[in-house]
Amino acid sequence: MTKILDKKHLGIFISICLLTFTPVRSWTKGDVLVIKGGEIHTVSGEVIPEGIIVLKDGKIQSMGQNVAIPKDAEVVDANGLIVTPGIIDARSSFGVSPPREKRRYIVPERKIIDFFTPIEDSPWLKCGVTATYITPSPYDLIGGFGAVVKLAGNKDEALVHDEAGMSVSFGESTIKGLDMPTTRQGRIGRLRQEFIQAQEYQRLRKEKKGKELDEAEATKYESIAKALNRKVPVRCFVNNPDDIMTALRLAEEFDLKLVIDSGSAAYRIAHLLSEARVPVVVGPSIMGLGGGGPFEMFAHTPENAGSLHKAGVKVALSTDSRGGRSILSEGVVAKSHGLPEDAALKAVTLHAAEILGVAERMGSIEPGKDADIVLWKNHPLNTWGEAQKVIVNGKIVFDRKK
Repeated sequence: MTKILDKKHLGIFISICLLTFTPVRSWTKGDVLVIKGGEIHTVSGEVIPEGIIVLKDGKIQSMGQNVAIPKDAEVVDANGLIVTPGIIDARSSFGVSPPREKRRYIVPERKIIDFFTPIEDSPWLKCGVTATYITPSPYDLIGGFGAVVKLAGNKDEALVHDEAGMSVSFGESTIKGLDMPTTRQGRIGRLRQEFIQAQEYQRLRKEKKGKELDEAEATKYESIAKALNRKVPVRCFVNNPDDIMTALRLAEEFDLKLVIDSGSAAYRIAHLLSEARVPVVVGPSIMGLGGGGPFEMFAHTPENAGSLHKAGVKVALSTDSRGGRSILSEGVVAKSHGLPEDAALKAVTLHAAEILGVAERMGSIEPGKDADIVLWKNHPLNTWGEAQKVIVNGKIVFDRKK
């Protein structure tokens, strides 16, 4: 005979059902959604108590305390809740399937978006993460273009920027390359050689001199040229102080728009990064604390982000993973080890968007920006913070109560 669940176990069962259910809503152009009564953390400006946000056609139309509510709008009651921009993970492998072709370690023409598949019903999305930078492999000396994607919608809807960074790596992670130099000096020499050849390619093309290159070679140099012309930032995956200083010298030599990725020991030369005005996407503290990853990751400390911020370095946070804990876990750790709460929130919203080159669309709550918004019970950087509703492009994509 089947045993009837007691009240305790019935409650647990119902809770599991609620957590695993994601509503589907059909929207059409012109739908208006209004968020009313919440404490709005704009990130770029002042906190607005009991505010109103009007969302239309996937954008933030207006906001404030005295805002007219359109008659045909769907109104979301946010009383007692905190309202923030969607959370951004500044470096991950979300939805990325590694290329199956024979590994080549210099592939500047490759676009990671070609290997991206959206993940439906993502646990990260239910945690309030609405966008992420997806990165090429750190095993490649030049890995190609990273991309910014949203965590909702099909591939076309998810794509924000398909050339958000040029991936470069010459630390411990690249040492496995069988056809690559085995020393750091050799790898830097090879990287410099590729940059110089791309410069020469541009010069000869401008002067209409030199031999015609095959399509593959021309595409390679044209891709590198986007970094040399500062159209695309160079995302340099390095950890120890020597490698970070090498990256700074390369940036000065070739006039690169440099971003340091991971930067386990970046805090040791924070003053140099601040002077050079080079931002850091800090790698995961949680992995470092657990002893995972390359040996050079052991230099990492949970005070890294706080120390860099104190020195005047712009900081974003990353999980550098395709699943597991969301980026908010990194925010909580950083806040608990010296990164002020407002800076920690910016590190996963506005500063992340600025480093990724998409701040005109996301990272703060401002009219004209994408309507990517999260309603929270408790502050998102509180261990009890919990996303109640997640909105992407003006559509409710997760509602915990339903």
